[in-house]
Amino acid sequence: DQHEWTDPLTETIEGIDYKVVVTDGGHHNEEFGPLATSGWAAYFGKEDARNLAEPICGAFMGIFRAELRALVYVVETCVGPNLAIRLDNKSVVGKANRIKNDDTWSPAIDEKERDLWLRFMM
Repeated sequence: DQHEWTDPLTETIEGIDYKVVVTDGGHHNEEFGPLATSGWAAYFGKEDARNLAEPICGAFMGIFRAELRALVYVVETCVGPNLAIRLDNKSVVGKANRIKNDDTWSPAIDEKERDLWLRFMM
């Protein structure tokens, strides 16, 4: 699927204009244990002050957490309707959509990403 992106990033879906935010997460050198690194980024558009890339710090690192952290940043940063978030991790997208559509969902006490899912739900 090819898109002609404009800056700021916008997309028309079924006649509605959406602000597009592109996110990504990464995890490298897992085989080196404590030397592994993870990080995430969110891109709102050229020279947008909300553009951000940061490392993941702490005991729990990995691609899932990095992708989820990017999603949480966008949700916490953006206000208003008509937002399209481009996120390429199907597991994060699937779980986020389930949570969004189920008012009774709550993260398990021992879930590694519990802190981020609670922030996403706010």
